[in-house]
Amino acid sequence: MSQKQLEALYWIGQLGTFERAASKLNTTQSAVSKRIQELELVTRVPLFDRGQRNARMTEKGEQLLILAEEMLALQQRVVTLSQRDEMPVRQLRLGITELTALTWLPRFITDLRASYPKLAIETEVDMSRNLYDDAASAVMVM
Repeated sequence: MSQKQLEALYWIGQLGTFERAASKLNTTQSAVSKRIQELELVTRVPLFDRGQRNARMTEKGEQLLILAEEMLALQQRVVTLSQRDEMPVRQLRLGITELTALTWLPRFITDLRASYPKLAIETEVDMSRNLYDDAASAVMVM
């Protein structure tokens, strides 16, 4: 199943006819019909009832239309994500000792926030041995 087939189904559903969908997709009505026929072959489901003059979408066709809308929306989200320059939110977990927390950690966190404003920083202050055990058990879980 291809994106073009799903787009054809989507625009037929939105605009009501193969002809309007073809116009929207800058193609011919026969090309849109071919895409729908190919989609019906792939899904093994009749998407339109062609018994009347105007083809009407079947119940299964309407169900596939909903899925096609979701798939096209997801595709658009992927395209939008790749075009954005903003950094996604990331999480950094730090296990530190009391001495570190009282000395160089505040400056380090200030520098991190300046470079990565959307970084979520989670700190845990504890004794070295406990931090080591926590880190070792986290690696075993993964």
